[in-house]
This record gives sequence, C-alpha cells and structure tokens, in this order.
Amino acid sequence: MIQKHTIIIQTKNRLNWLNYSLNLYSQYKCKSKIVIIDGSDDEIYSKNSLLISSLKEKLSIEQIRETMSFSEAHRNKNLSFFNYLKNFLNTPYFSLIPDDDMFFPNFANTAIAFLDENEEFSAITGIEVNLFWDKNYKIYGNLTKVYSEFLQNDPLDRVLHYATDQNRTLPGMGVIKSSVVEDLVNLEKELKFKPFCRENIKGLFCYEQEMPYVLLCLIAGKIKVDRKNLMNFRNRHQDISRMSNLKDNDKYFDYFDPASLLLNDTLKDFLKEHLTELLFLIKNKTTYEAKTVERVFKKVIWNFITSLVNYDLHDNKTKYSFNLKEYRGNFKKLTVSIPNIKKIFIGNRTMFINDIMLQLKYKFLKFLVHIRINMLYIKERKKFINLSNKIFKEAKE
Repeated sequence: MIQKHTIIIQTKNRLNWLNYSLNLYSQYKCKSKIVIIDGSDDEIYSKNSLLISSLKEKLSIEQIRETMSFSEAHRNKNLSFFNYLKNFLNTPYFSLIPDDDMFFPNFANTAIAFLDENEEFSAITGIEVNLFWDKNYKIYGNLTKVYSEFLQNDPLDRVLHYATDQNRTLPGMGVIKSSVVEDLVNLEKELKFKPFCRENIKGLFCYEQEMPYVLLCLIAGKIKVDRKNLMNFRNRHQDISRMSNLKDNDKYFDYFDPASLLLNDTLKDFLKEHLTELLFLIKNKTTYEAKTVERVFKKVIWNFITSLVNYDLHDNKTKYSFNLKEYRGNFKKLTVSIPNIKKIFIGNRTMFINDIMLQLKYKFLKFLVHIRINMLYIKERKKFINLSNKIFKEAKE
C-alpha cells in the first residue's frame, strides 16, 4: 500500500517519552510513516536506535540524525526539519508531533479524505485530548478541546483571525498538505536563505518552536476543524524539558527576557528576517496592498512576541514577589463580557439585539459541542490513559 502520510517527530534526550509515544503508535497499529529527527547526545541516540529497531516489524519507522551546525538547539532543530521537508518528504501529507504527544492514527484517513477533495484548504485539525501528569508520571486529569477554524478567503484575514483573542491552532498536530513546502523552497531560491532556519542570526527561541509553520499554513490555505473525530493526545507533564516549563529555568532566562533580547539585537535581527519571509510567502496570495500587509504583519509578529517572552516582574526570587504570588493565588480572575445597555437607546437597536442573540447562540452551541465530544470519546480516553500508565509503569520496572 502506498503511504500518503508521514508523522515527523523531533526529539532530544527524552528516551522515556520517545519510548512512550512509539509504543503507543505500535499499540494503535499506526500505518503512517514515522520519521524520528533525533538531536540526542550519542548515548541517548544509541538507545533510541535500539528502541526504533525493536519496533521496525510493527511500524514503518526511520531515524535521522539532527544537524549539529549551531550551539543553539532550536536552530539545529529548525534546519533539520526544513532539510527533511525539502529533500526527503515523499508523502502528500504530513504531521509534526512532539515526542511526548501522540497523533491518533485513525485521524489520518479522515483528514486525507477531506483535504483530497478541498483544494483551498492547507490543513485540518480535530479533537484534542489534553492529559495532565503529576511528577510521578501518573495522569490525574484531562481536558478535551478543539482549535479554531480559519475559513476567511484572504490569507491576511486568516492571520488576523489567528492573532485575535484566543483563536489558536496547531495544524502540525493535525494533517498538513505537503504542497506548502513548495513555497519554502521557492523562498530559498529567490531570497538565498533557508526559511525559518536562522542560519546567520540567533533566532527567537520562544517564537520559533511553532509560530512560523502555523503562519505558513494560514497563508497557504484555509484550515478546517473536524469536530467529530479524535486528532491527538497531548501530555501536560512537569518535566523541565517541556517548552512551557522552560521559563522557570535560569538557563533559558535570556531566551525569554525581552530586555536581554533587545540588548543583544536578537529581536531586531529576527524581526527583519521573519518579516521578509512572511511578505514573500503572502505576496501572490493576498488582495490587500503591500503597505497594509506589512503593517499588519509587524503588529501580528510583535503581538505574539510579547505574549511569549517572559516579562513577569515577580519571579519568586524575592520575598515580596513570593508573598504577592501566594496572595494572588488565593483568588481566581474572571473576564466577563456584558452587553453595552446604552446601545438600546443609541445606535442600531435591531443589530444590537441580533448580536446578543448570536453571542448567546455561539456560547450555547460551543457548550453542547464539548459535551458531545466528551461523551463520544470517554471510552477511547480511558483506554489511552490506561495504556499510558501501563507503559510508564513498565519503564520504571
């Protein structure tokens, strides 16, 4: 059978999580091609090789050594990923999945069937189950979610929708058309540098992990959401190696601190190069004038940078900050939107009432969707949690 889908997993010195995810793919009889881009130290790389070899009869799997060109891990990771996409990706669809998460294999067939029939879409996502782990590697909770949908006709409008409120997506967790790579290859040919790789600058660690390829997919086409099929299981664990936990690590302080990034010119160099990339990718796809596009991209990039860099004044290293955080932790902040009653008396009253009804309908439908999703996948979720706990228990023994 000809394979149509590749799962790309990038890993670095996380044998326990790679063992976990690959064993799950084996348990679920994954038919997709699995490619491990491995940046681990020699000892862990060898252990990973043994693990991968032991599963070759059950999985279509290969291991590739990550490029070790730079001192910064994220630059090696980005360069290795681009080189694989450009030179070795040979399936019409792919997913980019962290080594501690799992793509649900059945979703590939559903996603491919949709993308085959819908040329204007670049990617599709589905239902995501988040699992919360304690420090002893036991699952204590779960949360089911779906990402936003991006159906605007112009790519700049899709990007703006993504940058507004909490309209987030991670198309790599779903399924992406491999045709998006063509735009990157063309960029390299015309601009004479490899997109998103930061070969000649430091790059922005906190931004590079996912943002460039999300924007690539949004520019390349619409993104569909399948609210009926399970897409992936995502693990929210407490390992210091997890991206969301690195902000608390002193070693990574300069990667997240905006003052440090300004002082060493990291922000300036990154903004110049990334803006050039985005303007190239969108230039033949948008109907908006160049000045508007550039203005919007500058705002969008800066909006995401400021949301990702660590600018927390209170970091528990002083007594005052510690006590303040303890105090604030006793309260839960809620944001509530209420109708502007003045609009009943001034402005378009009919439009005002219709907007309120539309908002209530949206909230109600969203509530019903989440209930239905949780009911549909309660059995699958229990099965996955039991398998996860079993794998980590066996690894300890």
